[in-house]
Amino acid sequence: MKLCLVMIGRFEERKDGYYADKKNINAIERYLKYFDSINVVARVTEDSNGLYPRQKVDLKEGKISFNLFEEKNGISRIRNRTTFKRVLVDSIKNNDLVLCWAEPKTNLIVETAKKLNKQCIVYVGGCNKDILLSGKSIIRKIAAFYVYFSNRKGILNADYVHYVTNRELQKRYPTKGLSVGASYVNVDLEIDELTISKRYERYDNFKDTVTLGIIGYLNEVKGIDTAINALSKLEDRFRLKILGGGNQKTYVELATRLGVHSRVDFEGTLEPGKQVLEWLDGIDIYLQPSRTEGLPRATIEAMSRGCPVISSDAMGLKELVIEDWRHKPGDSLKLALLISKLSEEPIQLQSLAKKSFDIAKCYDRELLDQRIDEFFDKILLNE
Repeated sequence: MKLCLVMIGRFEERKDGYYADKKNINAIERYLKYFDSINVVARVTEDSNGLYPRQKVDLKEGKISFNLFEEKNGISRIRNRTTFKRVLVDSIKNNDLVLCWAEPKTNLIVETAKKLNKQCIVYVGGCNKDILLSGKSIIRKIAAFYVYFSNRKGILNADYVHYVTNRELQKRYPTKGLSVGASYVNVDLEIDELTISKRYERYDNFKDTVTLGIIGYLNEVKGIDTAINALSKLEDRFRLKILGGGNQKTYVELATRLGVHSRVDFEGTLEPGKQVLEWLDGIDIYLQPSRTEGLPRATIEAMSRGCPVISSDAMGLKELVIEDWRHKPGDSLKLALLISKLSEEPIQLQSLAKKSFDIAKCYDRELLDQRIDEFFDKILLNE
């Protein structure tokens, strides 16, 4: 069985092969479990927008191939759409199934697949409307609603849909096709008794200084500004540690303007895995004030270390964080009130720590893989 995989990510073509960010390479390779070969349709670029250096794609002895197109801005977008459709049609014709991400071109991809009598799978990892609305650009905000209705139509008519949530994205983007809810989140969930006991002891002897933590790229989507604004409403005993790449300038200026620069630590990036988990062990309360989320890996990682979590109520976060400890995206006052309230209740902190451990266990990789495997088995049997 051959797959046409339409990706959002950008790939670089060099003389010695193709290069991409690790997360995009992982996304391709996970589908080799189900398909004999994969033809990737994606944008070509010379610039990396990832946190880590690009890596060379292992073509797995010819099982992975590429059909790249150049995406342009401005008036050239019209011509670009024609180029994309030509590349798309060429790949779909030569493969058995189509799989794409939920993105602005989703409906076009689904309709094209149907015209060519090929079935289409849509992977829904988040809400594009929320992402566009989180910015300040009026054009992006207007585009958000066009993208939303286009996505909704494509997902509704897709043959198969893979959601990363169990219910929230399903509510916003229903489908008439066969679907599954299961995340590809992959965290170390070896939760031992020592980790649990250390977390409980932390709140038995709660100190005067309260360390708040966020993991996320420094942009509007992750709500870093909301957290800094909330910090400015709290006493000096509260500190905020931010782990993530991106341009710090805007947030340093915000913290300085609000008089909390000395209480905000921008800690850059760490290698995924052990280093991040050890960093989380030093956090008292984990924050996820995102303006949009699918099902955030960072929140589940924090929960796997027993961190009590306060978050926004953006999409998949509703499935992870109980309602009493959620706020509306951008509501820094409510976030500050929740932080203050929770920090005064050691018993509640311990209760939420236990809740975090219990929720994290639901994202055991083996259980999620079994659910996804069963989904793809049904797809392949139907073919």
